[in-house]
Amino acid sequence: VRNLVMSCIAKKPEDRPSSTANLARAATALRNGDIAGAAAAVPAVLGGRPSPDAATVLIPTAGSNAATQATSIIGAAPTPQGPDAAEGEGEGETKTRSPWTWPLIVLIAILVLVLGGTIFALVNQGGGGTAPATSTGPSSAPPTSARPTTPTPTATVAPTTVLIPEASLLGKTSSAAGAILTALNFDLSVNTETGSAAPTAAQVGTVYKVNPIGNVKRGTEITLTVYGALPTVTAPDTAPKETPASTPANTVKAGTPFTVSWTAYSCPSGTSIDKYTVSATGATVDAQPGNSTSASLTPTAAVAGTVTVTYTVTCSGIESAASPALTLTVVAAP
Repeated sequence: VRNLVMSCIAKKPEDRPSSTANLARAATALRNGDIAGAAAAVPAVLGGRPSPDAATVLIPTAGSNAATQATSIIGAAPTPQGPDAAEGEGEGETKTRSPWTWPLIVLIAILVLVLGGTIFALVNQGGGGTAPATSTGPSSAPPTSARPTTPTPTATVAPTTVLIPEASLLGKTSSAAGAILTALNFDLSVNTETGSAAPTAAQVGTVYKVNPIGNVKRGTEITLTVYGALPTVTAPDTAPKETPASTPANTVKAGTPFTVSWTAYSCPSGTSIDKYTVSATGATVDAQPGNSTSASLTPTAAVAGTVTVTYTVTCSGIESAASPALTLTVVAAP
């Protein structure tokens, strides 16, 4: 048993039990008195050489049956016989069993220590004997009681650009459009300028252009262009004339249609001709000329009467005053 215990703490690895299973088998064999079996599992049990004192043989005693065979130890003093022998045998049996209890306990404790030391050595072998590095992962914070929190109000960042509502500004007066821009609260400055003459009297002073448009920066100046006053369309400076010229001149035959014409009129800048309008006394206009520069008339005046013809021009809805008049004398038809 001593050799088995010493083998567990031997300095050389080859002198130690090769495994815990062999160590357990050797301990069991020793408990059963099988030294050869113990030596087969752990050779260090023999201490490096055979020990005749450690071997026991069962020798049957003469004159006794198999149930009363005694155990003789080779090389030991003969076992006493007789009644005293029985008592001695009982005492010897008690002495033979009790020494195994504590060695086995010590053996198990040593085995646990050896296993613990082996595991510790294996664990620290890769790290060079230093303590294992602690984890650098995120540590879990201690749980805190969930309490409703009030969100911290954040400062509102005012936008830096604004979309100019062009569609809402066109057709408005300059004051109304300026009020719309001011209501955007974008520090926009409004500049109003007069552009083209208004096409109609109703459009004078209304916005027809906005600059810039789209998304503009805070504080940008917005220019509103409004229609100016109606253009002045002056009266044509030439009178209409009979075409072709009659003979005698400036005469028309009663009841016979005749034609008058005039020079094309130039409207003011920013306007265009809408139409010409012919007016006559002593004759009827067969059809208004529209954009044409001539018209047909039929005299209604009696013989020795007169016919007076004038015309006006309308530029972008603005009508001029009447042109100088053409006066014709009505004569009898052939």
